[in-house]
Amino acid sequence: MLAQLDKLGVDEVLLVSHQPLVGELIGVLAHGSPQQAEPMSTASLAELEGEFVVAGGMRLNSVRHV
Repeated sequence: MLAQLDKLGVDEVLLVSHQPLVGELIGVLAHGSPQQAEPMSTASLAELEGEFVVAGGMRLNSVRHV
């Protein structure tokens, strides 16, 4: 998944997904491990920021549960 996101070569991405994939992906991007998955519910929105799409290479700026 990280390689596919990196291949896009864009500055911003909006990803719509389902649990548990999205929570685990946030865990990998922000903490380096899917075991630190972010709890997400229906219609939750997470904002991440970083220079590179690598495990542990992004910062979780916010999570909103709508």
